[in-house]
Amino acid sequence: MSRSIIELKVYDPQDFPAYLPKLNKLYDDLFAGGKGFRAKLIKMMATSLSLQAKDEHLLAQTIEFIHNASLLHDDLVDRSQLRRGKPAAWTKYTPEYAVLAGDYLLARVMVNLSNYGNIKLVQYTAQVISDLLEGEWLQDS
Repeated sequence: MSRSIIELKVYDPQDFPAYLPKLNKLYDDLFAGGKGFRAKLIKMMATSLSLQAKDEHLLAQTIEFIHNASLLHDDLVDRSQLRRGKPAAWTKYTPEYAVLAGDYLLARVMVNLSNYGNIKLVQYTAQVISDLLEGEWLQDS
């Protein structure tokens, strides 16, 4: 498998249940406009870290899912009308769907990481998410 940055694809609609079409449409919109910078950074470091392709994909997907979940939640909290020049998910799909979509991405992160079998990685990721949320609470205070 080539390690070209262009080939990086962390979002695949087949990763999510087809019986949730509104969720899939929301994710199609959400992932379509991003640069995927964080995932590209993982890809650039993969060789130096001796990561295998599946590990590289897992880490890239993890960081992009966390980032996009935080965007969904942050846009709603801040009442931002636009994301990447398009209507924010909460304005297009309702606030409730935006929250559920963000929560679902975070849950998928934990499922994916737990399937990987490294409990320390799951714990570390959960701590990072917890720290991000605490930061939001502090910022709002």
